[in-house]
Amino acid sequence: MQTQDAIKLFIADCYDRGLTQRTIESYASRLKHFKLAFPELPIDSFSIHRFLTRDIKKKSVRYEIRKTLLALYGFLERQNISANPIPPGKVGRPKKGKSLEKLGGGGSDIIPQRIELHIYIHQAAD
Repeated sequence: MQTQDAIKLFIADCYDRGLTQRTIESYASRLKHFKLAFPELPIDSFSIHRFLTRDIKKKSVRYEIRKTLLALYGFLERQNISANPIPPGKVGRPKKGKSLEKLGGGGSDIIPQRIELHIYIHQAAD
């Protein structure tokens, strides 16, 4: 199957499902690079993984294109046109802020102080 035909079917399905125009346009723009790289729809995970890791340099863009490809191949799988060859796992999205381990370490000594204050107030009220 031609990649362009699969994308047309997917975009038509997006219109039928009532997705916003902005979402459909972003899907179409992300799939444009995929269509240029693969005129024939790839069905092996190696070529898609290679496309995501070698052709797309920015990790944030790679994440968005991978999400779009998952949506495309999910649609094709539901229509019994093609299996989903997207490689499992992460392809990289930049982390925002600090990790939970770094954020959680500072609050451990605050809780005993609150308990002690609560006990002191309770004893003073008696």
